Amino acid sequence: MKRERLWSLWGRDCGMKRERLWNTNFNKNLKRESFNINSLLFIFTLSRMAKSTKRSIAKIDNQFVMKSHYSLSANEQKLILFLVSMIDPKKRENFTEQTAKVTDIKKALSNDTKHWGTFYDRLDLMCKNIMEKSITIPKGFVVKGKEITMHEYYHWFDAIKPFKDDEGEISIKFKFSDQLKDFLLQLSKYVQINLIEVMPIQGKHAIRMIQIFKAEYNRMKGHKDVCHIVYGVEELKALLGIEGKYKSVKDFRKWVLDQMKREINEHSTQINIDYEYIKTGRKVTNIKFMIYEAPVYQKQRERLIPKSALKDFVPSKEDVQKLTYAQLKAYQILKDFGVYEGIAYKQIIPTIKAGDLEGYEDIFTKNAIDHFLKWTNKDKKNTEANAGTFVKWWTENKIFDSKKENTVYWKIAEKVRAEKDRMTPDRREARLQSIGLPHEEFVKVYHSKEVTTIEQDEYKDNMLKLKDRMEID
Repeated sequence: MKRERLWSLWGRDCGMKRERLWNTNFNKNLKRESFNINSLLFIFTLSRMAKSTKRSIAKIDNQFVMKSHYSLSANEQKLILFLVSMIDPKKRENFTEQTAKVTDIKKALSNDTKHWGTFYDRLDLMCKNIMEKSITIPKGFVVKGKEITMHEYYHWFDAIKPFKDDEGEISIKFKFSDQLKDFLLQLSKYVQINLIEVMPIQGKHAIRMIQIFKAEYNRMKGHKDVCHIVYGVEELKALLGIEGKYKSVKDFRKWVLDQMKREINEHSTQINIDYEYIKTGRKVTNIKFMIYEAPVYQKQRERLIPKSALKDFVPSKEDVQKLTYAQLKAYQILKDFGVYEGIAYKQIIPTIKAGDLEGYEDIFTKNAIDHFLKWTNKDKKNTEANAGTFVKWWTENKIFDSKKENTVYWKIAEKVRAEKDRMTPDRREARLQSIGLPHEEFVKVYHSKEVTTIEQDEYKDNMLKLKDRMEID
């Protein structure tokens, strides 16, 4: 009874009065088509909440994010991430009992679209469900250097209980389960989940997978422009806690994959995703996710680099050595065409990211330049097609952008695919093997395969020419 009384007091005293927002002059001038009002309200409330919580980043061990199995609703996951964000994983060695004001929790969950009952009713149910649901740590997990040989089952919290604090506000006391210490404290490899990105998301699968995608992207972004994760269909369902559901691939795509992709791409400021099926015969057996830098995030980074600086920037030998075989060829094609090295390296090559173009960046670049020259030659006002205009086409007008409508990207992509189809299987296999590998590493792997003659002569000739031009040892 005492517990119910405390929550009732909260429900009476701490209402969120939205009408005050709508009655302001600010609202009269707000163009709804230009803003996501839920996201705007959340950012506003989170910024005010920061005065009391001082944090909006949840830090969680990479392995836990990537491999643990659990099934929680969207709001249950948000509540956990909010409470995790209150921990400083580097300063603490053990969990202690912490407190969180219910008003702060409500602000953090301000995008909650469910309207049944009071917020307390919904929060009470969330806490109850979280306490009842377990986390599966699958065998193969490595904890403190030791591999787990059988599944283990943990809980999120030792306890969650409401109380009235010294200021008369209803708060909750919580203490994370000591079983989670290795995954939330004293972390060395971890993913940072920004609450501003996650809280507007409504789908539970999108919230679960954005954590995995960010962990993989941050782990690999220094090595690849596009990161890949491949899951078996049943493996992915087990990870999401939906085993036995969505037996039709069409339903799985409609209710899980497409919704997940839409929400992540809409709300994440760092990453965008795409996916494709992998078939065994006619059956879809695996799903391949592609993770790449979100255009908004890329623009923010590019704004920090003046264009004049890009013209003067020359990639170091180490920078060039990170390029894959096809990227290196594309880089040299752009240089030969007159594009500044810094612009080629930082503004053009990183944007050739569509999944089926990986390993064929050079062919795409060559066809893009060919198309540019043909188009400008037809235009009497542009008799001198030059590298500067080409760069403007690419970086400002987005003529070759796959995410923008009415571009020539798709025409050029079709030419690349046609050229790919004309290649022998061995040559296509060589290109496939080169994806994600620095070109010199690819050389070692490539020449270790004695059974094949894939592209040997062409590759040797190209590498000799590139080494002569770029003085690569």
